[in-house]
Parts: sequence; structure tokens; C-alpha cells
Amino acid sequence: MASNSQFRGATFQLAQSEIKAHLLSFNTNVANRAPLQAALDKAAEPITRFPNRLAAQTLTAQISSSGLTQSSQVNSLANIDCLTLGLGDSAENFTCRQYEITTRSTLTGGAFSEQVQGIYFITPKS
Repeated sequence: MASNSQFRGATFQLAQSEIKAHLLSFNTNVANRAPLQAALDKAAEPITRFPNRLAAQTLTAQISSSGLTQSSQVNSLANIDCLTLGLGDSAENFTCRQYEITTRSTLTGGAFSEQVQGIYFITPKS
């Protein structure tokens, strides 16, 4: 089997783990949410279905290992109506934002996996 075939599953798991590590980091403390805030200051980069999409903000790799290259970024897609997320009567007390995290894990042999995950970030209005 070729190197890519043998290690594709490993790179998939590494990319998924990197996304989960970023989500955990964002939820650990307010300072770790700085990349999400920085993503809001990027220039417009619209795509189909996301006319308010902003350019990517690079993220610092959370997982490192010998022979592994991690590349991650986050895009702000839109501010959304919190009622669509089921917040009910208190929806007006929150700001809801939609983001997209893209991670590419590449091993030295060339095998790679690129994974994308959408997230909603809900914060109280000040």
C-alpha cells in the first residue's frame, strides 16, 4: 500500500483532534477566544450562502509531533438570529456568531487530511 493509503486514517484523526483541541481551548478561558475576536476584524471574503464571510484568521497549532505539520484557521461566517438556535425568550440577551474552523494535518510522507467544522459561539450582550 502507498504511504498515503496507510496513513490517511491517522491524519484524519489528527485533524479531528486538532479541531477538538481548538474548541476546548476557546472554552477554557476568555483570553483563548482572542482568535475568534480577531477573525471579526478581517476583510470580507464572501462565498455562496455566506455573503458576510470574512477572511481567515490563522490559529496556533494545539497538537504537535515529529513529522506532523498542522495548519488551522477560523473564518467568521455571520452574526445569526439566536432564535434559530432555540434560545427562546432570552434570545435578545445574547449575541450569536457562526464560525468555520478548517484544519489540515500533513505527515512527512505526504498523507494529509483536511477537515472543516462549523461552530456557533453564543455570548451574553453587554
